[in-house]
Amino acid sequence: MISAVPELSDIEKVSGEQVMQVASENITPADWLILSKKVNGLLAQDDEYDFVVAGNLNPQKSRILLMLACTKTRDTKEIQRIFMEY
Repeated sequence: MISAVPELSDIEKVSGEQVMQVASENITPADWLILSKKVNGLLAQDDEYDFVVAGNLNPQKSRILLMLACTKTRDTKEIQRIFMEY
C-alpha cells in the first residue's frame, strides 16, 4: 500500500507491517486477539511512532481512502480520524 501512494513520502518517514494475511470473512477471534495486542503495543509508542490503523479495510479500499485523505491533510491524527469515520 505504501508504494502505491507516493504522497505518503510527503508526510514523513513511513513504514508498514503486515501482521497476517487472512480474508476478512475468515478472521477468527484468535486473529483479532493477535491484532489487538499488536495495535496496543504500537499505541503505547504512538508519541514516538505515529501510525494509522486501517482496521479491516482491504488494501484496495485502504489505498483509495489514504489517497483521498492525503488530498485534505498530512496530519496522521486527522488521517486516522478519517479512517475511523469511513
